[in-house]
Amino acid sequence: MAGAVADVAHELDLILTDHSISTSFQPIVDLLTGAVVGYEGLSRGPVESSLHMPTELFDAARANQRLNELDWLCRVAVLEHALAAGIHPPLTVFLNEEPDVLTAPPATAGRVLARAMGGLRVIVELTERALFAQPGALLRHVETLRRYGWGVAVDDIGAHPHSLAMLSVIEPDVVKLDQPALQQMPRTASAALVSGVQTYCRRSGARVVAEGLETDDDVDVARAVGAHYGQGWRFGHPEWLSVAPAPTAGPIPMVAPRPHLPTRRLIRLLTRTEPAQHGDQAQVDRFSSYLIEHAAQMGPNTLVIVCVQNAGFISAPIASTLQRAAEQVAYLAVLGAGVGPQPVPRARGCGLPGNDPLVSEWVVAAIGMQESIALVASDCGDDFVAGSHRGYDYAVTYDPRLVTDVARALLSRVT
Repeated sequence: MAGAVADVAHELDLILTDHSISTSFQPIVDLLTGAVVGYEGLSRGPVESSLHMPTELFDAARANQRLNELDWLCRVAVLEHALAAGIHPPLTVFLNEEPDVLTAPPATAGRVLARAMGGLRVIVELTERALFAQPGALLRHVETLRRYGWGVAVDDIGAHPHSLAMLSVIEPDVVKLDQPALQQMPRTASAALVSGVQTYCRRSGARVVAEGLETDDDVDVARAVGAHYGQGWRFGHPEWLSVAPAPTAGPIPMVAPRPHLPTRRLIRLLTRTEPAQHGDQAQVDRFSSYLIEHAAQMGPNTLVIVCVQNAGFISAPIASTLQRAAEQVAYLAVLGAGVGPQPVPRARGCGLPGNDPLVSEWVVAAIGMQESIALVASDCGDDFVAGSHRGYDYAVTYDPRLVTDVARALLSRVT
């Protein structure tokens, strides 16, 4: 066993040292006209290698702590190949990124990245694991990609339906539907997922790419669920591309993410048009319990983020409510000073420094497929001895945009 592990590590080392990655491209087409609008770049190990297939290759890199090195090697290879093949605008290059590699590029990648930013139209694909593993780092990474002038796609919707919970937060230009996975889901679940994607796309202007299309029937179904573009063997297998054909269609549109409002004090986001109400901690606790319970009924794709100010403020009833919600929603995070990594089972905990402005605010934010809601309660600074009678100014919003701003402010702290 030890010898086999060593052999894999040696084989991986040779691949990384020799840069022996093979790159292929699979076309993405307009489902109405059949015109090619872009290509997804795919990477594999050498044909004769036991690490030829992507799963084995990336698993080996992860096991040997060389994932960052491999992923950047593959990204650079795709961009170099795209430049050499002339996949220039309006054609779009879809570039995969490993969710664990949200790091700055190595110095050796600088020249290729500079050429790609000047000569390619790129959309970076993020998988479901990236959305929930490091949301704070992911949001900062997406902002960097936007500064490059690149777009963002969320991949594997259908294979990982929980990704829906983050669409409004990430604001992708493209949503990629895994059609084979959709077909294997119960009809009610797949219908709800498609409805959630359509709701996001109507609101944002994002486009849908249906993946895994192999037959004319697959294409008809993809069009029926609102897909604009398609990808799969029906339109072409991944292959080496020496020269890209001349484009015959316009570019895949990219959304224009709106500027997000300042978030140092969240209560100010909600009280720009409506005055705050006043109550005490007992009242805020009751309201929070109701909202968290309501969020748990908004569907299994719901995203819930709660700031409790301080771990000592989590009463037994609140803890019980959070635990029940964590069992029913896609993702639940709890933030606050002194909060541990798992404040209740299945919840993500994030401790805040005592000087973080969020420590002065109690917040509940929930984003579902069809509904969003947020409560922000600003501590009036009473003495801690006041206990349940501590004063709060609070406000509630059902405005999806404001809820998204609140959720982003909270998630940016989750590492």
